[in-house]
Amino acid sequence: MAAVRSHIPLPLHDQPDRPSRARSPDAVLGRLRQAGCRTLMLGSGDELLRSGVPPSSLLVVDRGAVVAVATASTGRRAILEVLGPGDVLGEEAIQGNPDGSGWWNRSDPPGLTRKAGLCPEVRALGAAHVLVPSRLDLERALGGTEGVSAWLALSLARRLALLRLAVSQILSQPVAERVLSVLETLADRHGRPCATGVAIGVPLTQDDLASMVGATRESVNRAVRDLRARGMLGRRGRTYVWTAAASRPHHRNGQSPWRPGR
Repeated sequence: MAAVRSHIPLPLHDQPDRPSRARSPDAVLGRLRQAGCRTLMLGSGDELLRSGVPPSSLLVVDRGAVVAVATASTGRRAILEVLGPGDVLGEEAIQGNPDGSGWWNRSDPPGLTRKAGLCPEVRALGAAHVLVPSRLDLERALGGTEGVSAWLALSLARRLALLRLAVSQILSQPVAERVLSVLETLADRHGRPCATGVAIGVPLTQDDLASMVGATRESVNRAVRDLRARGMLGRRGRTYVWTAAASRPHHRNGQSPWRPGR
């Protein structure tokens, strides 16, 4: 996971006279706040986007985390992704309406028609702050239209890389390895160091984990018990603690010596 993040950063407009720290997610968020864009303050479980309703603006997670959820016609729900500070969502807003109107300027080339059925539900996981920048806010913060375009492209490319990784894990790994991989990703992006490892700062139930890895709750329960027995996973109240770094010394180059128990 670390390689994905390091090769696809969240940048500001590429200006060589700016220090490298200005390209960090924190710097981008700071500039968006300074631009005066509107902030939504969400409580745990609050709905940010309704399923099937295209958003009218881009959204940028400032604090906390939100979760995108798709619901099948059978009623089964699947967590698609967990988004944290610096992540962009609501990209459907820039794809345009059939009449050419929308969040992006009418003079821009027409985009894809938004399809309501493809828009997932998005809710807060715990308390979260989400910025709602206008196009002018983004141009002020990111150095003009070119800066906004580069930021959007790289931000969405990072999300796409993470989604591809999640799909490949679901298709190729056993349940316990999927659970470990998902928790590794969450620890990498939302974790805080603690005495026993990395505490994942996102409140997750085992139902949530089952939804994220495409397995039943019972299978995830068994996987979690196995991982805890092996010392690779812990709990602090409702928080998972990822301790697998010491047990998987080669996980960052794609080699994993760990195998689920029989």
